[in-house]
Amino acid sequence: MAALLKYEFRKTKVLNLVILIIAAIGEGAFLLGSVLWADSALLTGSIVLTCAAAAGFLLVPFQSADLLYRELNTKQSYMLFLTPRSPKSILGAKILTVIIWLAVQGVVFGIFSCVDAAVLYRASGATEGLLSALLSSVGGAGFSVSDLVLFAAKIIGMTYGFILSVLMAYFFAEIVQSTVLNGRKGGVWFSLLIFVILFIAFISITGRVTAAVPEAYQFSVAACMDAACVVLFFFLASSLMEKKLSV
Repeated sequence: MAALLKYEFRKTKVLNLVILIIAAIGEGAFLLGSVLWADSALLTGSIVLTCAAAAGFLLVPFQSADLLYRELNTKQSYMLFLTPRSPKSILGAKILTVIIWLAVQGVVFGIFSCVDAAVLYRASGATEGLLSALLSSVGGAGFSVSDLVLFAAKIIGMTYGFILSVLMAYFFAEIVQSTVLNGRKGGVWFSLLIFVILFIAFISITGRVTAAVPEAYQFSVAACMDAACVVLFFFLASSLMEKKLSV
């Protein structure tokens, strides 16, 4: 597994480092604007940070899916077919790499958010009012900071779970198309078609199940369904991959 992780990190490090560097530049612009009260720098920093965060959550899983597609359908595939590792280890390394990179980015952007809030507080003292307004808007009267942290943790957990379930479903779709088309043209579109069908079915089932339970349990039910989706498609994909690799 260590060798597979090293391979995945080597293939994905450039994109992630670029995203983190861009985020650091945006953070520098934001801090400069907050110190100098330069609206243009504040706005630029905010936009850069927002775009970097969005790019990280979208491009990191996409890059992993694209890497698997090329490994299955191009001349890179011989490296995958000749590896002594099991399909479960290969897919597990890919999923673990995505989790680690997303976690790293989450920590970095979380630190940037705390630093920005601290700087604005020291510069204007207005953060307390903003925090009170945020607490009231999210949970109403009596909503505390600890409640906000718990709520944010649930949102982050659901976001990560949703990303991983979607990624695992797309891995499964790629392996299905590779098994059927065996590298012929149209593989990308066939993968997308399978993925869209799976995605619509998953969203429909999740919506029906969560709607049938009390609101207090909907977060937990949705998280469990995301986890079940990841496990289900992981074993289905690795099983198909085992057959393909054994050819």
